[in-house]
Amino acid sequence: HIIKAGQAQINIAQAQQESINLEIKQEVIRQYQEFKLAKKLLMLSANSLQASQSNHMIAEKQFLQGQIAIEQVSGVLSNYNSAKAAYETALNKFQTVYMQLETFVGVNLTTLLQQIR
Repeated sequence: HIIKAGQAQINIAQAQQESINLEIKQEVIRQYQEFKLAKKLLMLSANSLQASQSNHMIAEKQFLQGQIAIEQVSGVLSNYNSAKAAYETALNKFQTVYMQLETFVGVNLTTLLQQIR
């Protein structure tokens, strides 16, 4: 009877360990997916910022040449500032997700990626 009870406790402990392992795997997957999304959004935001910056420079040049009104320059500047804010937000989110994933897995991701290459 004692042996059976001991074996039952071992089985319960193993089942609990398997459940914990599954939860950890699921959390790593969730955090990795968040990381991939944050990286993609950062790249999109960087592209948008670059395009907006180019538009702003062109608009300023056109304004100085008398080709467009100040209102148009103001609109382009507003778009540029919005793109800068979106980029900074995306950068912050990416950095946060990156650090959270690094902390959770306990490995420096930069070093890991260098080892893989």
